Amino acid sequence: MMLRRLFSPALVTPVAGLLVLGVVLARADWDVNELIRPGTQFTQGDLAGTEGYDGQFFYAIARYADPQEAAQYLDVPAYRYQRILLPLLARWLSFGDADLLAWMLPLIALGAHVAGVHMLGKVLQRAGYSHWYALAYGLMLGCLLSIRLALPETLAFALVIAAIWLEQTGRARWTWVCFSLAIFAKETTLLFVAAQGLSYLFARRWRDAAGLAIVAGLPMLAFRIWLLSQFGSLGFGLGGANATGLEWIPFNGWWRIGQYSPVWMLVVGLLYLPTIFLPTVWGLWAGARAWLREHADFSALALLLHAAMFPFMSLALYIEPYGAVRLAIGLQLAALLFAARHAVKRVLVYGLVFTVMSLWLFAI
Repeated sequence: MMLRRLFSPALVTPVAGLLVLGVVLARADWDVNELIRPGTQFTQGDLAGTEGYDGQFFYAIARYADPQEAAQYLDVPAYRYQRILLPLLARWLSFGDADLLAWMLPLIALGAHVAGVHMLGKVLQRAGYSHWYALAYGLMLGCLLSIRLALPETLAFALVIAAIWLEQTGRARWTWVCFSLAIFAKETTLLFVAAQGLSYLFARRWRDAAGLAIVAGLPMLAFRIWLLSQFGSLGFGLGGANATGLEWIPFNGWWRIGQYSPVWMLVVGLLYLPTIFLPTVWGLWAGARAWLREHADFSALALLLHAAMFPFMSLALYIEPYGAVRLAIGLQLAALLFAARHAVKRVLVYGLVFTVMSLWLFAI
């Protein structure tokens, strides 16, 4: 009986995460730089050098206490600094040690993900489903990429899941705190915060709506003002240095890839079909129907807001599959929460099956 209790999604998840990290590091002769992927463009100022990946920016923010010093190693300082929570935690837990810091970023991402999967299992059990469906999130490609690349998505969405669990168990004030922290982990969690705020308003829970606005909104506003004073920008944007604008024709960001490479458009389209396209279309239809029946339905609002965003995302997002599938974490999590709330078991099954099938992508 004890063994059965221990064998759970929260146990399978760290095994999978450590396996991913282990394989990646073994292929790189255990060089931790393979996780944060520093590029010479930003670490050495070589404009003709390698770009690297986003983990290098979180490492720089965590390593240098002076924002102006860190800014020398960032592509768009205000945009990168808005995701301050992961670098702060890594700096605190590594005691500022540069070598330990590089390891701490992916380990925090993994630890937060395990906690998020455990809490999602509780949410699913509360809705009458097996906690094993939480593996649809635990083994999600975007989440494992976030761990593998030392990025903040798993931390951000663990805080979102914690906020949802706390709201369901009647601890609204802690819900507001978790949502506030989630925003500082990654700004895309604002869609869940907005869904919760709208849910309060439609339910005429005026005090809770005001509480969420104060606890989540005021710190964010103050931090944005600080960003403006430090970097001359509020930090809002659609990406780093190579970002492009929103599209006005649905899914035109993906379609435009064909102008550069029709083959690549089809290849990433196969990945986006189950991770983005189908959840978006279904989310708009199912979310709208549920919201029309019950305006205060948080799960319907969260699904609608996420599904309404993806058709208009930029070319830069769609052309880079790592970024696209990481952004899709919110959409897929919203779909799982909606399915649990509205007893759409086939969506939970679909999510679990596809998640397991997609793991082969780590082999390429």
